[in-house]
Amino acid sequence: MTTNKFNPLFRLILKALKYFVFIVFGFMFAAGLSSILGTSQITIALFPIVFAIIWRCGIILICLAGAAILIESFGSLISGQLTVDKHQPPSTNHYQLTTINHPPSINYH
Repeated sequence: MTTNKFNPLFRLILKALKYFVFIVFGFMFAAGLSSILGTSQITIALFPIVFAIIWRCGIILICLAGAAILIESFGSLISGQLTVDKHQPPSTNHYQLTTINHPPSINYH
């Protein structure tokens, strides 16, 4: 039996990122193969269109992944899986200032 630990948006983003990587590597493979076969003119003509689509989709997926991570972390905070102890005293590990003893300077006059 499988359990879905993540929310649906996070699973959708992971699946979309997987197919996005497949598309990027597929286009790289097709571009390399077309240059080997001597039909690189088609790839050169399609490159600006494909590049515009790929980078816009990549930016959208990165923003959605960030939103999904924030939603996932806030959801675990609200549901009680991640707790913050408000009654814990503040940390006493403060940095203390220490002086470094430098050797005396030598004046050559």
